[in-house]
Amino acid sequence: MSADSYIHTNDQDMFQLIDEHVFVCQPPKKGNGAICWDKTKFVNEFGFLPTNVIDYKSLKGDPSDNIPGVYGIGDKTARKLIQKYKTLDNLYNNIDNVTPKSLRDKLIKSKKDAFLSHELATIDTSIPFDISKPDLKWENKYTQEFIDKLKQYKFKSLINRYFNSKISKVDKKETQLSLI
Repeated sequence: MSADSYIHTNDQDMFQLIDEHVFVCQPPKKGNGAICWDKTKFVNEFGFLPTNVIDYKSLKGDPSDNIPGVYGIGDKTARKLIQKYKTLDNLYNNIDNVTPKSLRDKLIKSKKDAFLSHELATIDTSIPFDISKPDLKWENKYTQEFIDKLKQYKFKSLINRYFNSKISKVDKKETQLSLI
């Protein structure tokens, strides 16, 4: 029996991991509630399986992850193609059936980019690791050394949000480390 896993992120790349026991939950945006995607909800919204997110991104691309995709193919066209052909391989195996001709020409011209994009969009889930269930138990223990590092690097928001009871609030006037 597998345990259910919930991935909390806005990164839509994680959609490819959705299955019967893996759910992707996106935090609330602009007054809307959080969205928790399961396999059924995903298929109803996108019209293809979560595993085909890789094929979809291979066509559409993803500038935030430097995935080129096929030049000139956007969200709508990529969705329609994956809904019809299911996989990138199947699409290219049936390239002569793709209409209109201008779309077929784009696909042929960018075939190399499409397959490179497929490789870039794929999350490798076959990495072996030696961890047992007891090792994964969250104990919510933070050492003083960890908290001191957060202070040193001025992670004000993180400190104030999660460690109010352990340390005094960080001065709002202090410069905060920026990841940008």
